[in-house]
Amino acid sequence: MRPAAVVCLFAGACSWIAVPSVQTTGAYRDDAVASTCTDSRAAPSTDAVMAVLGGLLAINALVQLRDDSPAASDDPGIGKLLGIAAGVPGALMLPLYGFSAHHGFRHVGRCRAELAKPARER
Repeated sequence: MRPAAVVCLFAGACSWIAVPSVQTTGAYRDDAVASTCTDSRAAPSTDAVMAVLGGLLAINALVQLRDDSPAASDDPGIGKLLGIAAGVPGALMLPLYGFSAHHGFRHVGRCRAELAKPARER
């Protein structure tokens, strides 16, 4: 198992680690870039799912805050308090995982474009 995969198991937003940056230039494939880049969308997809989950937690907190029904105002209850408390980490997860997923998808796309280029004739 690659060390980056082990780090991704324990760290959040792992596209920064698992997907190397790729700079593509020219009409022919650069073998040095093609051999080091990854064309797997696993890490960015995981980050995208986590970003959506964070966004849903943040939206849930906003809904809990806007709930002004009589029962909610008398005794907020543990459910409402937990819903609001989950919104803070959710609001932090959304940009963290979102930017990481963006990085991963962008560089995976560049890697796939590099791999699709014809090889330079020798």
